[in-house]
Amino acid sequence: DLTDKYVKKVDALLDAKEKELTEYLVKGLEKIENVTTYFPLEDSHIGIVAFNIEGYKAEDVGTILDQDYHIAVRAGYHCAPLIHKHLMDIEKGGVVRASVGRYTTRNDIEKLLEAVEELSEEM
Repeated sequence: DLTDKYVKKVDALLDAKEKELTEYLVKGLEKIENVTTYFPLEDSHIGIVAFNIEGYKAEDVGTILDQDYHIAVRAGYHCAPLIHKHLMDIEKGGVVRASVGRYTTRNDIEKLLEAVEELSEEM
């Protein structure tokens, strides 16, 4: 039916936007010194990007991004403690996880990249 086709088309466009912004974020993070990303672009899931900044615990990065930059991320083990042995990020307290969604803009991604770059330069 017409409504179903419209919804599928809108969803496809939104998925493409999320994928583009996710790729932009991953590529941006990979350019920043002292930042480790945990999922190569070709293996990344749309909308989820995990990273750490050298010299910081994941929880501290989450707090700083929230309080100083007004950027919301999740930090820690994310209900998957065994994967963190594989990622070898136990001493960092897990990872910082940024999410890209329907309402995320390129400006939002640029603000996050600028904040991460500032933090990485402080170490």
